[in-house]
Amino acid sequence: MAVGALTPVVRWAVFKDGLPVAGAKLYTYASGTNTPQATYSDSALTTARTNPIVADAAGTLPVIYLSAVAYRFVVTDALGVTVFSAQDNIYDFAQVQLAASTGSSLVTFLQTPNVGA
Repeated sequence: MAVGALTPVVRWAVFKDGLPVAGAKLYTYASGTNTPQATYSDSALTTARTNPIVADAAGTLPVIYLSAVAYRFVVTDALGVTVFSAQDNIYDFAQVQLAASTGSSLVTFLQTPNVGA
């Protein structure tokens, strides 16, 4: 397993059209594939999160740590409808591109303080 983690000691909230996406699901895959790629709830990368990772009623995802590999992200609503098109070659949440002509510009991730992770 990789040592350390990239970024996250933050939480992310999923919004569409300015409203939180309650129960949004973040699916994480190995870059360029549909093969699930683990994310973690701790900086030592020892406790894997479920895949998908489910947001709460406010659209807030829990703290997520990434291993040192490339990821592909897909975000859906609680019913499985894609609200955030696939993003590939993600090594860090700062790389997530939200402005696109496919409608993903209507979806935002808001970085929130890591309170009581």
